Amino acid sequence: MASQHGWTGWQPQPAASALPSSSLASGAAATPSGFGGIAQSLAAGLGASFGNIGHRQWLYGTYLIRGQVTFCAAPGGLGKTSFSAALAIELAANKSVLGNKIWANKPKILYLNGEDDKEEMARRMWAFCLLHQISEQDIQRLSLLGSDDWRTKELAFMRNERGSSMVNEGAFLRFEQLLAAAEPDVVILDPLISFCGEKLPTNRPVRRGRCPNCTLSDRKPLD
Repeated sequence: MASQHGWTGWQPQPAASALPSSSLASGAAATPSGFGGIAQSLAAGLGASFGNIGHRQWLYGTYLIRGQVTFCAAPGGLGKTSFSAALAIELAANKSVLGNKIWANKPKILYLNGEDDKEEMARRMWAFCLLHQISEQDIQRLSLLGSDDWRTKELAFMRNERGSSMVNEGAFLRFEQLLAAAEPDVVILDPLISFCGEKLPTNRPVRRGRCPNCTLSDRKPLD
């Protein structure tokens, strides 16, 4: 893989006396990096600058920020899915129910559940909507896929190859295609372990009840 990205192999470092005097004077490291260029100085860019610092692009309270990943982790049965579903409905309906400010302007939500089928998730979401007087028309920007959907089943981001966990590049490609089609502002993967693939090595077991939900916020600018 390294050779495909231009690595030419290990090269011996030249003695200090062999370096050009101009490089030594400037403090730049003139040691070949193995990637065909001169390595930059390790001290470059270490200073702290307060110029051009943008505001955080919050989407939902101080939980979701555009361009970042958020994890919701808790022991089993404490309401990770309930909270994630409520969050998705609030954003889609542009209605704050749990007391968190909605910063985004009419965001589109993609909710992927790898444990429950679409009917069960719709049932749970409907109960939340009935309680808080949210109609089906209010959540038209919500896209929902359950564990029974073929698109969800294709999203196994890890695969087992000869006892080792490997990245499933095909699953990431299909995920990118799904994002391109749905164009969501927020993506919820619930629970994250359901999208890690089947029959992975068990040398580092994960307690299923403690597996987090994962929320991804797209990098599109706020309206």
